[in-house]
Amino acid sequence: MIGIRIAVIATILISFILANSCTKDIELYHLTIKNEYFETLYNTKIGDIQFDTISVNATTPDTIINQGDYIFSTETESGLVLKTDIKIQGDNQKIRLILDEHGKLSSE
Repeated sequence: MIGIRIAVIATILISFILANSCTKDIELYHLTIKNEYFETLYNTKIGDIQFDTISVNATTPDTIINQGDYIFSTETESGLVLKTDIKIQGDNQKIRLILDEHGKLSSE
């Protein structure tokens, strides 16, 4: 009887530890940006991180970024400047930002 109680308590504790560790935010993330916009992107920045020119349908190399709030900005080939606030957080260590053909930024 005591052995069953110990097993039940151990199972509950392990479940709690696993659930708690899975929901914590990660501090460092692997970030890429995919350009699905119909023009090349220049001067793309997230905070202080500068990216090279991003051709149409190209994806940037993997970049390590800290959790936090950032300003995403880029300039299209025709001179349109796109700028938005983004928040890097969550339990998914790999983040891909996608700029779609309408200029909307999303993540996957």
